[in-house]
Amino acid sequence: MARFDDVSLMKPVRLFSPITIGATTPLTSTTVDTLGFDAVTLIFNLGAINDMVSSIVINDSPDDSVWTAVADTFLIGNLEANIASVATDDNELASIGYRGDKRYLQVVLTPSTASGTNLYCAIALLGQPQKAAVAVSQFTA
Repeated sequence: MARFDDVSLMKPVRLFSPITIGATTPLTSTTVDTLGFDAVTLIFNLGAINDMVSSIVINDSPDDSVWTAVADTFLIGNLEANIASVATDDNELASIGYRGDKRYLQVVLTPSTASGTNLYCAIALLGQPQKAAVAVSQFTA
């Protein structure tokens, strides 16, 4: 039984809208501004998988212009293991935490082959707001 909710303590941010990938061109997510939050969890929703991504790189930046791949010491969990564990199963989730000191984040997905069609979607869940409560996100048309 849930007695409490966290909706006013978290802010979801879209990284990738549901997208079908059928090429090997790297895809860069939208930028996430973490200003005002002390916790970040990246959640990957892997739908119909025919080819797995050959790499998922999380980048951070102090200024939203110069991007650097995040070192493993700033990631909570093993991104490669999380993704590999669901690589052959459709409709799975994988997550990774970020504890770096940069304000901006982005994700770059690179599919391994162009022979299939893959459905991906991802969000960043910002938490531990410095000023609670966070405005509840509303759906827009």
